[in-house]
Parts: sequence; C-alpha cells; structure tokens
Amino acid sequence: MQAIKRGILHVIDRESGRLVCSDELLDFKEYAVKQYIDAALDQIDKTELKKAEGVQNLELSGLVELYKGEGLINMSHEMAQWVFEGLAISEDAPSGDVLVFEFEDDKEVQKIGFIKFNYKPNFSHAFVTEDNKMKANIVINKTNYPSKSKVIEEMLLINLKTLELEIVEKQYKFEGEKRLFLSEHLLQLDTELTPTNEIKLIKNIVKNISTKYNEELYVSMSRTQQALFMSIEEDGEINSERISDYVFKDNESAKNEFHEYLDASKFKGELISKNVEKYENKLSKQKFKLMNGIELNIPGVIFENSEMVEFINNPDGTINILIKNLDHIESKF
Repeated sequence: MQAIKRGILHVIDRESGRLVCSDELLDFKEYAVKQYIDAALDQIDKTELKKAEGVQNLELSGLVELYKGEGLINMSHEMAQWVFEGLAISEDAPSGDVLVFEFEDDKEVQKIGFIKFNYKPNFSHAFVTEDNKMKANIVINKTNYPSKSKVIEEMLLINLKTLELEIVEKQYKFEGEKRLFLSEHLLQLDTELTPTNEIKLIKNIVKNISTKYNEELYVSMSRTQQALFMSIEEDGEINSERISDYVFKDNESAKNEFHEYLDASKFKGELISKNVEKYENKLSKQKFKLMNGIELNIPGVIFENSEMVEFINNPDGTINILIKNLDHIESKF
C-alpha cells in the first residue's frame, strides 16, 4: 500500500508573484486532510507516470542531499522555490499549492516528491453589510482545489537511492512556446514514453506507411488496434513485432520502415505494469463512423470473423459492410 509519511504545503501565488512557505508539517490525522490526501494517492495508481533518470540534474541531486542532511522542511522550502522560479516566466501556468512529501511505494521504496494542486476557480457566495443590512453576493473563489476524483496533473517522485524519476506533467507557454514544464523546462531531461504515447506513436507511423503504400486507412487502423489489443492482453506489453506482422502481413518493405521509424524514436515497448484493464477496454471494440452518419461498434473478437462481419470493396470505390448470421436485434433505446 502506498503511503505519504509526512508532508508540508507551500503556496505559489502567481498573480501576486509570491511564494508563501509553511514552517510546520501538515497534520495528516486531521479528517479533511487525510481524506483529500488518500484520494490523491488513489489517483496515483490511475495515472500514467513518465520515467526519467535524474542523476544528471544538479538541482535535483542537491535537493536529495539537502533532504538527507537537513530533513524534509528545509528541503521543501528549496524545492518550492525551485518550482516557483521555474514557473515565473510562464505566460499561462496557474497558481497552486505544492505538497512536498516523503513517500513509500507499494514495494517499500523510499521517495520524496511533490504534487502541485492547481487552483480551479469556482463561484460561491459572500455576505457583506451595507447600511446595517445583510447582503449576499456571488463571488469567485480563485483558490479552490481540484475535486478528489480529479486525476493528478503535476507530480514528481524521486527515488532516494537511484534518483530515478516518475513524472506527471502539463504543457505551459514559455516565451511564446508550449513546453512540458517538468521534464523539458525545469529538469531539462529526456523522459520515456508512456503507454498512451507509444500507442499514439504507432498509430501515426502506421498511418504514414499505409498512405505511402496506398492501403485503406480504415483497414490499417483497425488491424493496428486489434494487434495492440492482442499484444497487451496476451503479452502484457506493446510488442512491435506482433504489430508489424499483423498489420503489414507479407509487405516486408512496410515492416522494415515501421521498425526504422520506431528505432529512431524513444519507443521501448516495455511491460505495462498498471492499468492493463484500462487499455484492454479501450482497444477491445472497433469503432467506425460512416459517411452516411451510421456508427458501428464491433467487438474485436469478431472483427475479422468473416462469418459475422465482412467489408466488401466495390468496383466503383464504395464499400459495403455486411453483418451476418444475427439471431436477433435488440434496441438500446
């Protein structure tokens, strides 16, 4: 079970250009605090974490040494200042509170890190007294936290032993250019692709190669989705060999190009250790939107069963979709 041992909260107020640092630790026994932090921990399990090596970053190494020498509170002040200064020149980064903490993952690995709770402005009421009369006004509260169910937007975890990093991040504008705040702007490190990023990369590569070889895109994309589903379900990873064989079949030139593109990228196809079911559910059904407005949702297990579904290319370039051998039809109204 993952657990935050101790933590301290600091305020980054970008509107006033101020960093306000706490000198005391949060009381995790307080009900509201515990409830919100427990919800944040639950979200970590649902969040895709990018990985990177932090040994080359002197700021990061210095923070770890400061933590080991002077403890969490002093280190947290430096970490909050580091984040605050990194955000200073952004044109659109939001204000928020930074929770700096000691963390132990489910394998009992000791880490330190921070979560930035970006403010979500919301409307509320406020009472004022005018001429001895009470009046209720609608006001905007600019310092609301995200809801407990909201996925964490920005987080950094640092393995105290190896300096391996786990990152969740957002893009902000710096000097007119959109950049990932943590990995690109603050840390200036390369990160590994998340499974979602690897899936997007594969889709784009297949699309480019299919266009080059005049393949029907709906066929290539459907085969890619099915290959990804089978790879994750059966191998627990994104297996590039299985995908190229399934999508391009006997086209060796297309296969070679596919692997050349992947080799030139940061693709690794490592084991998917968490949220496997999420990817399976997302990839298990083939969805098609036809030119006449009809939408089809076909389970992957029957997509290539010609006894149940058949795509027929007509001489005039149109396509017929034949759905066969139905025992009954049920309305989902």
